[in-house]
Amino acid sequence: RAARQAELIAAARVSARLANQLLSLERLRYDVAAPVTRFDLNDVVEDVCSSLAPAVLSREIDFALERSEAALDVEGDPILLGEALTNLVENALRHGGNGMTRIKVVTARRDGEAVITVKDDGVGIPLDQAEIAFRRFSQLQNGEGTGLGLAIVEQVMRRHHGSVKLEEVESGTCVSLCVPLIKNSDA
Repeated sequence: RAARQAELIAAARVSARLANQLLSLERLRYDVAAPVTRFDLNDVVEDVCSSLAPAVLSREIDFALERSEAALDVEGDPILLGEALTNLVENALRHGGNGMTRIKVVTARRDGEAVITVKDDGVGIPLDQAEIAFRRFSQLQNGEGTGLGLAIVEQVMRRHHGSVKLEEVESGTCVSLCVPLIKNSDA
């Protein structure tokens, strides 16, 4: 009986996560009046990493944040950008495989953009399958995910006039999120 209850609770959580992701995706596609604020992207990244650290570390995976010394002043919705980063780290946890030992998040300035890079040493996403990986309801391998996480990341970046890029790495996965810096932001 207890095992069945645990299964039902797990199924309910998966269903709730799917419903929330679908709602997020639809809001991103059709809600053009989202609030825009000015903020330091470093702070959002640090908050997200702090909230995800217990889950990552409980799996005995090294988790590091290398924060840019310079402020990364951007305009947008900090909640949506936080959700994009959360999706990338959760994707690494969900699909990185049993051999994954590390996830590293780095923030930096590059060519007038704030860049968040998430790199892991897990299974990896082949570059030739990036389009499939970012498609709604797509998964490269059967797994527990909904197939919406990366699609949401892509929509968040579009909303912020930014981009998401799967980087070529020797092993694992490396994804960069780029958001335009505010024009008169200190260099």
